[in-house]
Amino acid sequence: MMQDWTHKLLALQDIDLQLAKINEQLAQVPQKQKEAEALFQAESQDYEKVRQQVKQAELALKQLDNQIAMQQDKKRDFQSKTILIKNNDEYRAALLHIESCEQVIKNLEDQQLEKMLELDQLKEERELKNKSLAQASARADIVKQEYATLEENCRQQMELLREKATNAAAEIEPELLAQYRHLRAGRNHNPSRPCVVAMVEGSCGRCRMRMTPQTCQDTINGKVISCPECAAILYAE
Repeated sequence: MMQDWTHKLLALQDIDLQLAKINEQLAQVPQKQKEAEALFQAESQDYEKVRQQVKQAELALKQLDNQIAMQQDKKRDFQSKTILIKNNDEYRAALLHIESCEQVIKNLEDQQLEKMLELDQLKEERELKNKSLAQASARADIVKQEYATLEENCRQQMELLREKATNAAAEIEPELLAQYRHLRAGRNHNPSRPCVVAMVEGSCGRCRMRMTPQTCQDTINGKVISCPECAAILYAE
C-alpha cells in the first residue's frame, strides 16, 4: 500500500511532467513557424525566377522586333536606291544586299517565333507558380496562426498547472520536496522523465538496477529510499 507522501509526490510529479510536455510543445513553435515561412519563401523564389525569365524573354523578343525593323528599313533603303542605279555591277551588288537583308530577316523571324513559343510556355509556368505561391502563402498563414493559437493555449495551461503545482508542493514535507526538486533540476535529468518511480520486482523502475533485500524492505515499509544508481525516489505499489 502506497504511503501518503507517495501520493502527494506523484501528484506533484504528474503536474511537472505535464508542464515539461507543454514546454516541449512551446519550444517547437518558433521552428515550426520558421519551417512554414521557409516553404513560402521557396515558392516565392521559384515564382520570382520564372517572372525574371518572362521579363528576359519579353526583352529578347523586343530586341528581335527592333532588329527586324532595322533590317527592313535597310532593305527598303537598298530597294529605293536600285531605281537610281544605272551601273549593272552596282545594281547586282544592291540586289545582293537586299537578298542578304531578307535572309537576316528570315533568321530573325525564326528566332522570333522560337522566342514567342518560349515566352508562352514561361507565361504559363509563371501562372502556375503564381497559384502555387498564393497557396503556399495561405498555408503559411494557417500554420503560423495554428501555432500562435497553440502557444497561447499552452501558456494558459501552464499558468493553471503552475498554480496546481504550488498547491501540491505545499502538501509535501519540505525536506522531501527539496530532494524531489533537486532531482528534477539536475543537469543530466530529462524533465520529461519521472524521478519518482515504483520499484518493479526488486529493481529501480527507471534504471532497472537491482536493489538489495534491505532496500526493498525499506521501500515496502514506506521509507523514502533513493536508487543508488540514478538517485530516483523509489516507492512500493
